[in-house]
Amino acid sequence: MNWTADFVDVSEDGTLGYTYGKYLLKVRQANNTTKEYKGTFHTVWKKQTDGSWKYVWD
Repeated sequence: MNWTADFVDVSEDGTLGYTYGKYLLKVRQANNTTKEYKGTFHTVWKKQTDGSWKYVWD
């Protein structure tokens, strides 16, 4: 899977953020062909007490 954020924003207080962009997922099938899935993702992130970010909605 490959994904690229086209836009990133963080709330004024710095506790929530969101990203969106495009993704490409390639899945190898049993017959050795590859199926591709493309689309747009949107993820909401929450800043943790240790300073790391974890997603809360995807």
